[in-house]
Amino acid sequence: MRTVAYLLRAQRSWLRSWLGVALLLGVVGGAVLAVGAGARRTDSAYPRLLAGSASSDVFVSANDIRPYGPTEEVLTRIGRLPQVEQAGAAFFPLASIATPSRRQLGIDVYTLVGVPDARFGRTIDRSKVLDGRLADPARAGEVVVSFSLADNLGLHVGDPLTVRPLDVAAFTQGQPPADGIVNRDHVPYLRGAERPVRIVGIIATPVANTFPPLPPQQLGSVYLTPAFLQANAAHLAVFSGLAVKLRHGQADLASFERAAEQLGSNQQVSYITPGDHEAVVQSSIHLQAQGLGVLAGLAALVLLVVLAQTVARRIADDGADHAALRALGATRPQLAGAAMARAAAAALGGAVGAVVVAVALSPLAPLGVARNAEPKPGLDLDVAVVLGGAAAMVGLVLLLAAVPAWRAAGAGASSATAPRQSGARLADRLARAGLPVSAVAGLRLALERGRGRSAVPVRGAVAACALGAVTVAGALSFSASLSHLLDTPRLYGWNWDAMVSNTVFADRAARTIASRPWVAATSAGTMADIGVDGDRAAGIAMDSAKGGLGPVVTSGRAPRSADEILLGTQTDSDARIGGLVTVHVGSVSQRMRLVGRGVMPVFSDTARLGVGAWLRFSALPHLVGQDGAQYDTLLVRFDGDPAAAQRQMVALFGRNGVVLPDVPAGLVGFGDLSALPAVLCGVLAAGATATLAHAVATSVRRRRRDLAILKTLGFVRRQVALSVAWQTTAIVAIAAVVGFPAGVAAGRWAWTLFAGQQGLVSEPVVPLATTLLLVPGALLLGNLVAAIPGRFAARTSPALVLRTE
Repeated sequence: MRTVAYLLRAQRSWLRSWLGVALLLGVVGGAVLAVGAGARRTDSAYPRLLAGSASSDVFVSANDIRPYGPTEEVLTRIGRLPQVEQAGAAFFPLASIATPSRRQLGIDVYTLVGVPDARFGRTIDRSKVLDGRLADPARAGEVVVSFSLADNLGLHVGDPLTVRPLDVAAFTQGQPPADGIVNRDHVPYLRGAERPVRIVGIIATPVANTFPPLPPQQLGSVYLTPAFLQANAAHLAVFSGLAVKLRHGQADLASFERAAEQLGSNQQVSYITPGDHEAVVQSSIHLQAQGLGVLAGLAALVLLVVLAQTVARRIADDGADHAALRALGATRPQLAGAAMARAAAAALGGAVGAVVVAVALSPLAPLGVARNAEPKPGLDLDVAVVLGGAAAMVGLVLLLAAVPAWRAAGAGASSATAPRQSGARLADRLARAGLPVSAVAGLRLALERGRGRSAVPVRGAVAACALGAVTVAGALSFSASLSHLLDTPRLYGWNWDAMVSNTVFADRAARTIASRPWVAATSAGTMADIGVDGDRAAGIAMDSAKGGLGPVVTSGRAPRSADEILLGTQTDSDARIGGLVTVHVGSVSQRMRLVGRGVMPVFSDTARLGVGAWLRFSALPHLVGQDGAQYDTLLVRFDGDPAAAQRQMVALFGRNGVVLPDVPAGLVGFGDLSALPAVLCGVLAAGATATLAHAVATSVRRRRRDLAILKTLGFVRRQVALSVAWQTTAIVAIAAVVGFPAGVAAGRWAWTLFAGQQGLVSEPVVPLATTLLLVPGALLLGNLVAAIPGRFAARTSPALVLRTE
């Protein structure tokens, strides 16, 4: 050990040479740790928000419209059940909202939320204030809005809104039109003054109408104060509800629902479990976290490749004096120990720097919608990822240094009779083929590793560049497939151009519009929550009125009779096509034959991609009763000009009644990271460029003697620079030939895997033109990288080099 310590003190120049390794590890390694920690923080943000906000376990709502008044007696009694830990009432007034731009929002019972006693949002389902403050319960003119509404409409703190209650009698007792078409833009309002309010805060809460996914046409929510409800009680009609937090969570849910049903036996009451929506929100956020995890992993791989070459180069440079030290009595273990000690010092310094960098970058996470959920934004230290990763970096550097240190400690003079390398034989053939001497010399530099002190990490440079090419081509292919998916509604289950929902006369409306020349196909039916073999699924029950409009089928066929069903690709059922499944609603069940699997679209905030069922409308009366099986949804596929047909639909049903294809929220969440492929390309391209620059610079420095001999034999400066350019071109060309086709294949495979996991139709797209342009782009970038080392090589003084070598 004393000899090792002496060597470290005697060779103090190693401090400067290993500082670069420490900086590389600190900056790049810190960024890798920050991305990894950001992925974990993103993935856990929403669950931590739920845990800290006293989120409700079940929401109980009355299914009828009533004038505003005290919370209904049945809900009050439900809130006093022994299973209830706390409860907060919420009213949903029927009213319209006008924004500062005078945009009139559609009527939706979840757009306006009235809080009668201020418990909802404060003690249960507590709100996180993103901007501004909470509204004063005693001020009728103050409201807060969900961040989703603010984002969708461009609202800010201080903006005015206008609330106008509906004429409920006209809304609920109007006679149906003869053609069954209800224009939802023509809803009568109460006459009288508008109710102006002002936004004082933008919030995030764990309830279903704040975090995406949101129901069709639902943009978010406005929260009214108790003072507003009391001041406008004479003009408000509401649906009433109760958010309930159970004493023992989901363990109390079954007994709570049984007790609540007994209390509400004379009144229609429904139970909504927020956990269904929370699972969908989390699955969307999880996709974003996975994308960040992939970025962290690939960046770590780049760091590994660059670090391996840098450490090996530093150890080789430090070994220049090993022959003299061995002559003075230093042993191989002592020399290797000194090299390992230098590597350990650099690794420890770099690890400390990486921790500092990771913590400094932590306020940038979480990303996407998870940022609104993060309970504790700002600086954060993920002990498992950051400290564990820093420790792993130290171990990694020591592992990378072990073999080069032992080799350098025992290295002797190169054998003059060492076998010729394969690169030399290839260069000889190219020379006989008539290539210019500068090209042959450059190819030798690229293909021959060299021996002894002139050895260059050729294979590592080619591998790093090939890895960069694979990832760049794969990321472009994946990104192109994602863009194709988002632009092709059929791939995520929207096998039609427009939907009309909440229209109780849809059967007549379907017959009416089926005769229109701009309609190619239409179906009418309804949506229903059903159970399939014990698991919940979103059921779509449709009868075709024209053109046989049905689901997107991936295997089997669509249902043709009332006893047949098609399941989504991700619907959990062990039944094979042709087998029987049990379909049930409540206590009523029916055995149906599974005839196909397909892509289920997302219509509600509790639906997940690929999970659902498609059946004939005629199958519903047995399950939900004749009164419950009512047509209320139309699906329409256009014929001819889509824009003109869309205008016709809006003219018939109103802008608020027509739902156009909408990207599922899970994919929207993933789309928040749509720049991820470009970031991946940048990271990998930067890593490959750095490795290539390192290899070329190392080659020029270590092979100064070879370059000096070439100049002595008659090479001019231009030919030396061209040799370096040919060397770089050869490395990049090999990497491109191997990497780009492999990257395209990897991108297609990754997309097929992703689409299958999400229950989508897999149609991978290869951006052929962009991929082909990568080849000249890579060659141009490589030669730009080689320009500076080539210039230094061209200015090499043969006399000076040969005298010092």
